[in-house]
Amino acid sequence: DSFCFGISFIMIGLFECQAHKDPDKFFYIFLLLFGGCGQVIAGILEYIKGRSFASNLYLIYGIYFISLYLVEYPNNNKKYLPKDCYPFFYGSWAGLTFPLCVSSIKVNVMYVVQTVLGCLFFILRCIGESKNIEKINKYTSGVFELAIGVVSLYICFSQIINETLGFQLLPCIMLQEDNDIDLINNNNEKKEITN
Repeated sequence: DSFCFGISFIMIGLFECQAHKDPDKFFYIFLLLFGGCGQVIAGILEYIKGRSFASNLYLIYGIYFISLYLVEYPNNNKKYLPKDCYPFFYGSWAGLTFPLCVSSIKVNVMYVVQTVLGCLFFILRCIGESKNIEKINKYTSGVFELAIGVVSLYICFSQIINETLGFQLLPCIMLQEDNDIDLINNNNEKKEITN
């Protein structure tokens, strides 16, 4: 889940920073399948586990990647969304990301960094699109996308490594358990240890 999230943002960030100037069909299909559909599936699985924060995070960003694919993928060299609608497009995603920033304060420090960077990215992109500032639209937002991708990959690798080894090798400071199921399981484990 965090891996799809991170790789998708890194690919878009590299494109925005002009590391890859002419995206081909693979780029857009990767964006749709890995970034969009992968995130939606991860969000549904997190919802089944009872993790509401992670579920909302992945569902919102999955829908973002799907909508970005639909908006950016050219159809006979024409984009689906008129140029004057882009500020509203990015502004609405900033509005959806802001509650995640607030709720991430009780989950994990790295999620706080990830969601704050995401909110700042959408706000900057909204400003850049409304004022037609190309440097904000490309390079600045690309740097933010790369940073979001790196933080997401760190979250992914820290979860995998820490769960595999059974101790925290990579610091990922939990601020609170992210769902009731984890709280119940931890309470049951504590009861078993004391008995």
